[in-house]
Amino acid sequence: MIMVVTRYFLISFILAATLSGTKAQEIKFGVKGGLNLADLGGDSGDTDFRLGIHAGGFVSIPVLTNFRVQPEILYSQQGAQADFGSDEQKYDYLNIPVMVKFRLTKNFNLHAGPQLGILLSAKEEFRGDEEDVKDTLTSTDFGVGFGLGYETSDNVSIDVRYNLGITDIVDDTIDVFSLNNQVIQVSLGIAF
Repeated sequence: MIMVVTRYFLISFILAATLSGTKAQEIKFGVKGGLNLADLGGDSGDTDFRLGIHAGGFVSIPVLTNFRVQPEILYSQQGAQADFGSDEQKYDYLNIPVMVKFRLTKNFNLHAGPQLGILLSAKEEFRGDEEDVKDTLTSTDFGVGFGLGYETSDNVSIDVRYNLGITDIVDDTIDVFSLNNQVIQVSLGIAF
C-alpha cells in the first residue's frame, strides 16, 4: 500500500516537473472544499445520494499555454444512503487526484485525470446503530475524475467534477458482491 502511494506521488511529481518548463512564480498553491453527492455503483441495489463534504489543498502547475497539471489531496466523505440492510454507508477517504486542466476560454476549463483513494474509515448505520465495516472494504480505491471549472479571477475557481471508482471496493475475501464509488463534487478553490 505504501509502495503504491509512493509510486503514485513519484510519477505525478516527475510528470509535473518534466512537463513544466515554467518559472516557480507561475505555480499556484491553494485550498479547496465543497459538497459531495456520493453513491455506490455495482451490486448496491437501490441507493440514494449521501450528502457529504470534501476539503484539502492543491498545487496548480502550468505545462503549456492552455494546460495545467493539478495534484490535490482531499478528505472526502463518500458512501450512500441505502435500502439494503443499512440506512447509511459512511466511507471516508483521503483522495489524491492528479487533474490535467485544459483552458477552453479565459474563464472555463475542462479537467480530467486519475485518482487514488485511501480508506480512512467505514461505518454502516442501521436504525441508529453504527457498525465499523472497514475490514470488509479494500484499503485503496482507484478511479478517474472529469469535470468543468470556472475561474472567477486569478485566485478563485468553482469546479463541478464527477469521480468514478473503477475498482471494486469490497475486500476480495468477502466476494459476495461488488461496489464502486461514484461521487459528484462541487468545489470552491482559492489559490495563493
